[in-house]
Order: sequence, then structure tokens, then C-alpha cells
Amino acid sequence: MIARRLLLGGAAAAFGLLAPMAARAAEPRWGTLPKVALRYRDYPLGEKSCVTCAHFLHAGAAGGAAHCTVVAGVVQPNGYCIAWQDRNPSNTC
Repeated sequence: MIARRLLLGGAAAAFGLLAPMAARAAEPRWGTLPKVALRYRDYPLGEKSCVTCAHFLHAGAAGGAAHCTVVAGVVQPNGYCIAWQDRNPSNTC
């Protein structure tokens, strides 16, 4: 009887420790590649900018702040990097 209580108590404690980790895993993750590797800059390349990129998520998106799904850290809406991808594929030739 005591062993079962210890087992159930241990399981409840383990669940209590794992639940916050599971909640964090469900949070959206921002990009992980360094800005230097993607040659990120805070100004656009012609018509190409973060705000017109498929990887850019606006402030109202999951995560609360404007961010990129590729570039790590804060990006500017008028920024640019080599991972830029047209948000509207019908614009390609």
C-alpha cells in the first residue's frame, strides 16, 4: 500500500515538473540561424524586405512580436537577408 502511494506521488511530482516544459515546447520558436550567416541587414534590397517575405510574422501573429521564422533575434520590417522568399508566389516570372 505504501509503495503504491510513493509511486503515485512520484508520478504526480514528475508530471508537475514536465508540464511547464511541455507548455514551453508548444510556444512558437523564432528563427535560429544567426544574422551573420544569412547576411541580414536593417535595410531592404530593392523591393525585397522582411515585411514582403514569407518567413516574416507580423506582431499580431503567434509570439506577440514581429519576428522571422529563419533569422534569430529581432528583425526590422524593412530588413533583408538571403533567406528572403516572396510572400506571394504568383509574383514570380
